[in-house]
Amino acid sequence: MEELEKLKRDLETVNGVTKVETDRLTDDTYTDPDKHAILLVWYDVSNYIKQGRVFRNSVLQKLVDNGWALEDPLEDTGDYFYLVLKKKENALKEDIANDDYEA
Repeated sequence: MEELEKLKRDLETVNGVTKVETDRLTDDTYTDPDKHAILLVWYDVSNYIKQGRVFRNSVLQKLVDNGWALEDPLEDTGDYFYLVLKKKENALKEDIANDDYEA
């Protein structure tokens, strides 16, 4: 739970983010908050209109920096991003294992 709280604090530092909330984990898939999470990342719409892709990429970069990845596509409601996340235990090893490259 500490890592999720750290991620939430880090997301709040992104210019334009107004609030970060944890959504209730109602699905049996998401019973371990240290491995799965659903976050609502509220943003200033006027900033989002001006910054667009830069803002979105800043939010996504915070996930990577904190060892989290999107489990489902990012949903943009027009007021907040709905993020379904999974913790990446060993990001490098997992990324290499999923690489289609064959030597």
